[in-house]
Amino acid sequence: WAMMREGRALREDAYDDEEEAESLARRGVVYMSRVPPRMGPSKVKSLLSDFGEVSRLYLAPEDASSARKRKGRTKHYVEGWIEFRQKKVAKSVARSLNNTPMDKRGFANDLWNVKYLKAFTWDHLREKIAFERRVQAQRLKLHVAKAAKTNADYLDLVEQGKAINGIDARKKRKRREAARGDETEGQQQHPVVVAQAAPPRRHFTQTKAAAPRESPLDLLDDL
Repeated sequence: WAMMREGRALREDAYDDEEEAESLARRGVVYMSRVPPRMGPSKVKSLLSDFGEVSRLYLAPEDASSARKRKGRTKHYVEGWIEFRQKKVAKSVARSLNNTPMDKRGFANDLWNVKYLKAFTWDHLREKIAFERRVQAQRLKLHVAKAAKTNADYLDLVEQGKAINGIDARKKRKRREAARGDETEGQQQHPVVVAQAAPPRRHFTQTKAAAPRESPLDLLDDL
């Protein structure tokens, strides 16, 4: 009995897998090349559900740089994929709505830009999103590496500048020391002679002519 129950469960799983595969094969995907501002996933599903059952949808948000430039709080989307339960419904929606006004409150001036994607499945979309995320991650990695290299180069330049300034400072210090040494040596070889001032001369007023003093020879002549 256990083997019979196990075999029955395997057959049911296989049947479910086949049924799911057939259900997925009957589905169709419509591409929406432009999503109007202020329109989100719930609004898109509500509008397109009037034409047929929507099984899944995905709207790609705008990139972070565009959001920062726009400085808006409302999240914007740039494109979308809508999966219908039936391919014929997806084809009919794309054929009848493309380039026609939305004719809804708040979006009367916007046009539908939709196209049926032949042989496109939701797995293709998953692969596309995964690939774009890998590319984005790689770009981010390269950006971080470039920023790190730029920072390292800047630090190297700062260190080089400090080294050059240190060399210049040592050269200036050596020139100053050499100049002081030459000045000291010159003072030792050529001592500075300080001129002494002459003693002051006194001036007296002469009132009477003084008689010339007799020399010892004149005294001997008198004898």
